[in-house]
Amino acid sequence: MLFPLVRLILAQVAGQERMGRAMVFVAVPGSLIPVLGPILGGLVIGSLGWRWAFYINVPICLTGLVLAWRLVPDGQRSTDRSRLDLLGLGLLAAGLAAVVYGLSEAGNHNSFAALTAWLPLAIGAALLASYTVHALSSRTEPIIDLRLFAVRSFTASSILLFLLGGSVFGALFLLPLYYQQARGASVLHAGLLLAPLGAGMSLAMTYAGKLTDRTGAERTITLAGMGLAVAGLIPYTLVGSTANQVVLAVGLFVAGLGIGAVTLTALTATYRGLTPKRMAPATSANRIMQQLGSVFGTVVLALILQHAAYARSTPAAFGHTFIWALGLTALAFIPALALPPRPQPQQDT
Repeated sequence: MLFPLVRLILAQVAGQERMGRAMVFVAVPGSLIPVLGPILGGLVIGSLGWRWAFYINVPICLTGLVLAWRLVPDGQRSTDRSRLDLLGLGLLAAGLAAVVYGLSEAGNHNSFAALTAWLPLAIGAALLASYTVHALSSRTEPIIDLRLFAVRSFTASSILLFLLGGSVFGALFLLPLYYQQARGASVLHAGLLLAPLGAGMSLAMTYAGKLTDRTGAERTITLAGMGLAVAGLIPYTLVGSTANQVVLAVGLFVAGLGIGAVTLTALTATYRGLTPKRMAPATSANRIMQQLGSVFGTVVLALILQHAAYARSTPAAFGHTFIWALGLTALAFIPALALPPRPQPQQDT
């Protein structure tokens, strides 16, 4: 549902001077997931069993479909309609699945030399290379339009969201496990301990949008947010030796402030320099990049934790893995520095 919502909201924005505040309506509800998701998930699993973590999605998705049908307008039909790029979809989906499977097998064997590890990785790389050639040469609109990467702000924001998605969802994978396995917390208690992250994200997104529109200083706000995100994760790298819950909660809130600010400015920067007709493809491509980052970040951190658990105690293994999560977050400084210092003129890519 994100794509039509973004298009609907952007259609109501006069030009791009209020885009930051417009994106708040998309980003803030999503930031509540780290607060409500673990808490509700803990209640459901604790009361009904782990299978209900999957069953509960059925009524939620049905409710979303009904709301989309009743509330989202059809809008004006485009006369320039394109067919679904089935070949590109197949190449991209198969390539990514092969890479993720290869990484998982490498973790299971503690080596990339195993046939079940390097062969899927090689096949996945070949499929992704084939998709690149196809996307640049096909007349059909591709699933991810690689020509959008000619726009500096889009490229920087996409890479930034890829890395940020990896660190955020990787951390959301690690944190409940840490609280349950290293500190003996219940499922519900672990969910409640994640609340500071979502609270910080919501607070930052609410004000970052206004500040972005007023100053246009997306790069400065992003770099400040990156600093907060890195600082907030530092206490978790020390859980192998000490784990003061108050310090961890404050750190999680500070990390949420930074992640929320960066996410909002990165989403806003996605559309800077793009004409309205390129916003829909940019939304799709950007969202896919963010989801891919979430998958790869979770897989990589899970492999690191699995490997660290063989040689370290449980708290030390988590501390070691959080160091890698911190490094993944710090790596996002590179695309953040590449963001334009001020909004770009529109380009018809």
